[in-house]
Amino acid sequence: MKFPFRLLLTTASVLIAIYVLPGIWADDFLARISAALAIAFANTVPKRVLLKLKVPMNMMVFGLIILTLNILTTYLAAFIIPGFHTGKAYYVIFFSIILTGITSVMNSIIPSEKIDEKHQENSLK
Repeated sequence: MKFPFRLLLTTASVLIAIYVLPGIWADDFLARISAALAIAFANTVPKRVLLKLKVPMNMMVFGLIILTLNILTTYLAAFIIPGFHTGKAYYVIFFSIILTGITSVMNSIIPSEKIDEKHQENSLK
């Protein structure tokens, strides 16, 4: 149940980051929403897989794996979605830093599924 909610929040954070940075833009509202959904989905699904695999290396490199994933999905969205454009490379890096920061804060606020499962198991006893 948390996946759709996290996807929605990641989409909102992508829309905020697109609005804040001048080097990332969309021609119209449909392109902005399409890019936000594509980036959010591309970031949410692999991130869930990485977290399920318990990749401790992510902690060792201070989230650079997720930052790199955000950069690659931003370029991919700009390549695939007509009307969504990226400026210079440093704008994409700033965009990814903003997106990583927002999603990290949201993930710390929203409890993980394991905590929810443990809470439900304890409430059933």
